[in-house]
Amino acid sequence: MMELPAPTPRPREALIRVFASTINIDDIHVAEGTFYGGIPLGARPRRNRPVTPGSDVSGVVIGVGPEVRSLRVGDAVFGVQIPFRPGGAWARAAAIYERWLTPKPGNLSFGTAAACGVSGLVAESAIQALRLRPQLRLVVVGASGGIGGMAVQLAARAGA
Repeated sequence: MMELPAPTPRPREALIRVFASTINIDDIHVAEGTFYGGIPLGARPRRNRPVTPGSDVSGVVIGVGPEVRSLRVGDAVFGVQIPFRPGGAWARAAAIYERWLTPKPGNLSFGTAAACGVSGLVAESAIQALRLRPQLRLVVVGASGGIGGMAVQLAARAGA
């Protein structure tokens, strides 16, 4: 553990004051310097090469790069920090590409919104790929996990 300065957002990034994040397997692999079941991805994090994991994020925009158009300072947002970036969501602040952030609905807590990041993107992509029709039946293997649980809810909302 070490203190790092807050990142400076690039032209299309928003600087987020992180209110909540999650722990998922991708974050553990990034922290270990591995991915996909432990395959070495490069040098492990060290004091002179720190890495801050954290893919799922929710918080409030505290700064924006000069080319950001969809977000403003003060916006409550949630989304995903792409793995392999040195500054993940397990920090007080994270600079995140605006495309990977969306406004947080007012009826969701920051914790609930953060839990919708990676799992929500994967579940939504899978459900959209199925092109569900009302009354269609499907089996969601892993329905008790993050992705599967969201997939079940999205499928039900689509009428399946």
